[in-house]
Amino acid sequence: MGNSTARGRQVPARIRLFQITLLIVTSIVSYGALILPELLLQTAVPLQPGDVSPSDFQANSPLSYISEVRTEQARL
Repeated sequence: MGNSTARGRQVPARIRLFQITLLIVTSIVSYGALILPELLLQTAVPLQPGDVSPSDFQANSPLSYISEVRTEQARL
């Protein structure tokens, strides 16, 4: 055990520290690249009643609503 490579040679502590630091920095940058776009996106669109939406929205699942008022109007 210890700081040895696949060929059995010892890796200097300075190189091992550089490798660990590089791994940590790369992990943090990768995590940031994956998470940062989600944090920068607006989750809520500030719309008031009557405003036109800047984009189309699609529901996660189908939903139907039966209007009793319109049903009665259609019957008449």
